[in-house]
Formats: sequence, C-alpha cells, structure tokens
Amino acid sequence: MLITTEWSSPKTIQYGKNIRIRFSKGNFEVKVHSATGQSIGRYIPDDRKEFIISAQEIREILHPQISFKSTAGELHVDFELF
Repeated sequence: MLITTEWSSPKTIQYGKNIRIRFSKGNFEVKVHSATGQSIGRYIPDDRKEFIISAQEIREILHPQISFKSTAGELHVDFELF
C-alpha cells in the first residue's frame, strides 16, 4: 500500500516570478494550480536537488498556488520566487 503525503504552501505565488524548488530527496510531484482547475504538474526524479518552474509556464493560471505530493512518505521541500 502506498502512503501519499500532500502539502500545499501558504506562500503566495506572484505573476512574473520564476519558482525555484530545492529539496533533499526527489521522487515527488509538484503542481501549480488554481481554484478554477487550471494546473501544470511536474514529476521530480530522485537524482535532482533543485528544479525551476518558469514564470512563462504558469502565466495563464489565475491566482496560482503550489502543492507537493510524495509517495516516498518524506517531503522536505523549500521554494523561493525570483
């Protein structure tokens, strides 16, 4: 049985800003989404320590939020806007 850990960030995503995601262990999914159902999702493999989602990728998403889902049971993720 897979145990899934989900986490949504309380940080506000700003239009025109890239998102840099840093983590100690990969193997999870990150999703930028809105309450209207718009979303983009990316799978982060275990061999990376940093991932960037460009502002261009999320420019069409209204009031974007970011969430993470891990089936590994461990989720140590930090993100910044730049």
